[in-house]
Amino acid sequence: MDDKELFLKFTKQLSDWSLTGKEPELADWDTRAYLDLQEKRLKSKGLKRHFDFDATTKVYKVGDFALGLLLNGYNKRVNYAVGHKKVEYFIGKKRIGKMKKEVPFYQMIRQPDTKNDDWKQDTYVCPNCGNIEKIEKFEMEGCQYCGTNFIVSELYPKVTNFYSIDSGAERKISFGRVIAIGIVSFVLALLAGGVYFKTQELQFSVYILFGFLWAIFWAIGLFFSPVIFEIQESSRVTKGSVGAKRKISTKLKKYDETFCYDYFEGKALSLLRMIVFAENPNEYIQYHGNDLSPKFQDIVDMDYCGAFGVEKIQEVDDYVEVTLKVFMKNTYFTDKKCKKRNDDMFIRMRHNTKWRVQPEFSIVKVACHSCGGSFDATKHRNCPFCQNEYDTGIDDWIVMDIHL
Repeated sequence: MDDKELFLKFTKQLSDWSLTGKEPELADWDTRAYLDLQEKRLKSKGLKRHFDFDATTKVYKVGDFALGLLLNGYNKRVNYAVGHKKVEYFIGKKRIGKMKKEVPFYQMIRQPDTKNDDWKQDTYVCPNCGNIEKIEKFEMEGCQYCGTNFIVSELYPKVTNFYSIDSGAERKISFGRVIAIGIVSFVLALLAGGVYFKTQELQFSVYILFGFLWAIFWAIGLFFSPVIFEIQESSRVTKGSVGAKRKISTKLKKYDETFCYDYFEGKALSLLRMIVFAENPNEYIQYHGNDLSPKFQDIVDMDYCGAFGVEKIQEVDDYVEVTLKVFMKNTYFTDKKCKKRNDDMFIRMRHNTKWRVQPEFSIVKVACHSCGGSFDATKHRNCPFCQNEYDTGIDDWIVMDIHL
């Protein structure tokens, strides 16, 4: 499966998921867990969300952050394409919200290096029963619990994260509508001007010219208002994120020379969405903070604006802590209405500096640092084999705080 086929197939599966609830086969278990959380949030509000993406450009490769590393025989890359994204919200059969605009859509992909057999010794979660077993055993003997056999093409590639970047105005006004509003403005200007000109000794042609110019200026302002709005939106993000990528990369490469900004960006966004959509964030193993704001319970959709701001990077004991300002456009459901709002979301994350972040980390199949046993950390905070607490900060990032 080439990158274009993979990209289009996954977006189609996402669309099908929004309509039928069928999980995308190309999504890994972490991504499926996120989709499940969002689906539960929507259902709790009595909402149905329909998603569609129609790519209008070819698929581009942004980064390949396993080149030179190929950790455990794996390759991770980021692909994207620009296209028309359409999202609709329904209560029953009544549509209460709609968004359609052109955006870049990103997919983070994990795939084994076929020239390296090390990946066959890695563990994988059986998509049928959840059993964790080595890939080689799945292929040769099948799952010991449900008996399912797999071939490599069924296991990989997998999409480990996805997001679109909402960086501008959504409002579009058709030329016909501008003309119609211009005509109405002209008539109103004549009526308003008539009151004034009755008391003035001016020719009727000046009176007409006044109304005509008023209508033109009004229509031009209306036509370009989305452009002005988009400039304001972009300046908010640009101003708040100047130098962030360079600062983050420079600081964190001191702790890990293999640090990749693209991976870090996707990871921070993934954790932010997972925790906000969690039914009980305090039970989520990668969140070690206080109760979230009750406002977060009204969020039903989260769109990334494409940039971070850096508030602070510091070392605390054996951990490096990074506080980010994430520019988001969130959809809130209140009073039976869906409303988008620009949010600056602050997230504080930490990682143990004695260990490298593992790009192949999966929260549903972690390895205990005490006994080596594999288990699903979304269901167990302590290892079910030796009962020791599992420290996510050794293998990945943990979140200490999220607030607006």
